[in-house]
Amino acid sequence: MKFSKAFFVAGIIGPLVTIILTVTDTFISPWFSWTQNALSDLGVNRYSYLFNYSLIFEGVMNFLFALGLMNFYGLKKLTVVSLIISGLSLSMVGIFVETYHPFHLVFALVYFILFPLAIIMFSREIGREHPIQSRTGYALSAASLVTIIIGVAVAFGFIGNASIGLAIPEMVEAVLLGGWSVYIGSWSLTMGSQSGASNPLQETEARAHQ
Repeated sequence: MKFSKAFFVAGIIGPLVTIILTVTDTFISPWFSWTQNALSDLGVNRYSYLFNYSLIFEGVMNFLFALGLMNFYGLKKLTVVSLIISGLSLSMVGIFVETYHPFHLVFALVYFILFPLAIIMFSREIGREHPIQSRTGYALSAASLVTIIIGVAVAFGFIGNASIGLAIPEMVEAVLLGGWSVYIGSWSLTMGSQSGASNPLQETEARAHQ
């Protein structure tokens, strides 16, 4: 498979740009409270373009990243489709801001739930040849799912004595998922350079049959 550094660079810069712009937005928006608001509240206020455009940008970068992973590792269709849908859903969160009910919530849930599941599928596929990267993916995806489940439960009063905003668990999950993209993107860049632009999983299987 043809190796393209741009696909993996997309997986690195996408989450970094989004997290930086989102945090910047929280600093220049004095009304915002980490314990009372959701991050989506940033998308309907004065500097909404920082938050919304960053989500759209990361969604597109995730789409390209998924294509790169597909070509480089020869992933199964279900894994690729899950990565692509979750990535594009993030872009839709930035397009259909929280005033667009129920689309905003649906797209957000698709991203926050499907992306960790896609990471699990990817980790399973590379697990035999790359156990460290596989275990890292399992750990980050599991932590992100637990984080968003607890966050939603607390925010809607299912657990705890008082409701709090979703911003903290949303940011924690964004960092966990973004951390995976940066890690795998960086690692894949290194693997691609070392393997001469060929598929590392297919190379290993070929050697095993020799």
